[in-house]
Order: sequence, then structure tokens, then C-alpha cells
Amino acid sequence: MRELLSVEEVQALGEHIAEQAVHLDAAMHRLLADLRTFDEAGGWYRQGFGTCAHWLSWRVGWDLGTAREHLRVARALHTLPQVSEALSAGQISYSKTRAITRVATAATEAVLLGYSQHCTASQLETVCRKVGVLGADAASKATRPHDSERYVAHTTTASGMVCVKACLRPDEAALLLQVLQQAAVDCTRAPADVSAEVADVSADVSAPAERATDASAETRSLATTTTTRRPYNRAYAPGPARARRARLS
Repeated sequence: MRELLSVEEVQALGEHIAEQAVHLDAAMHRLLADLRTFDEAGGWYRQGFGTCAHWLSWRVGWDLGTAREHLRVARALHTLPQVSEALSAGQISYSKTRAITRVATAATEAVLLGYSQHCTASQLETVCRKVGVLGADAASKATRPHDSERYVAHTTTASGMVCVKACLRPDEAALLLQVLQQAAVDCTRAPADVSAEVADVSADVSAPAERATDASAETRSLATTTTTRRPYNRAYAPGPARARRARLS
């Protein structure tokens, strides 16, 4: 039977868990710093791997998605000194750091750090996602010409899907929709359609061979009608057959 803990013991255990979490976050900062140095030095390449993520998958046991995400955070921390220092001191968790590094810049990291002190990691994810959307809209307005409203912007959702937003001229939009519709058709085509196309191609390939057979038969027929005063020579076959063979070749 589970032994009940006193109020004081529960309080002490909770503090101990929180303290260990701080140490884990600080250790994660050291790991990310070493990882960035290893990546920049090309250590993964020297050990025969195509990417650092694949090396991490082999050496550390992470899946490729986890490896790439840690690499992204490690690289971002190099450009966000305040966030890096907060993680190093265990003031924010790795989960919050991961959310902030998706959208933070040197100008906004302090504001996002302030938010991180007053919300959960899940709430901070929502805040950063909205900041990212606003940043993408502002960037698109700043980069497109004043005399044109044409732009294409995309953002990554929390689930990893990509949301694309575009403002195009009617002809450009029609072309884009046509390409997307064709791509959708290609992705959902039944195997029977592919088999039918293969059969059509096979028929087209066999047609020249049949025509060549007919031409050879006609050539032999013409050869038999040649007079006996002159032996048959392929080079002197009658004109129509010679011309037809030339076209076939």
C-alpha cells in the first residue's frame, strides 16, 4: 500500500524535483553549446556522416526530427545572448527556449523572456506562434513594392504543417491553382490509370515495328517483279520502297 507523505515531505519533494529540473536545463545549455561547436567544426563529416542530424541519430540515439530541432536551437542561441544566459542559469526551461528561438530576434528576445516568466510552455508556444504570424505579415509588407500587393508568405504551425498565404494577380493565381490541382490529381491517381498509360505507350512502341514489317514485305514483292536481265540488288530497289525505308530508319 502506498505510504502517504506529510505536507512537509510533499513540499520538500516538490522543491527537489524543481531543483533537478533546473540542473537539467543548465546541462542542456552546455550540451547545445558543445553541439553547436561540434557542428561548426564539421565533426560529423569527419566521422563519415552526411549531416550532423544523422550523426546525432547514430551517436546519441535521437530520431532525426529531434536531432534537427536541437541543432536549430543550438544555432539560434548563438544569436540570442539573453535567452542563452537564461537557459544556462536554469531560469527558463528547454521547452520555453525552443519556443522563443523560433521567432525571437535580438530586438524581441527580452520581451519574449518577460512573457516566459509568467506563462506555461504551452501558453508561450501560442504567444510565439502569433508573433511569428505578425512578423511574417510585416516582413511581406516591407519587402514588396509599394505599387504592388503581390506576395507569398508561409509559416509553420505547431503541428509542423506549413501554412501558405499569397496575394497574386488573377493570371498568376490561376496558374498556381492549376499546378496545385494537377499535383492533387497526380497524388490520387488510381493504379488503373497508370496501367492504361503504360499500355498506350507499349502500343505506340510496337507500331513502328509493325510498319517496318509491312515495308519489308512490300520491298520483297517489288523485288520479285524485277526483270531477269538484271540481278536484284538492294541498292537498286524501286524508288517508293527505298524512300519508305529511309523514313522508317
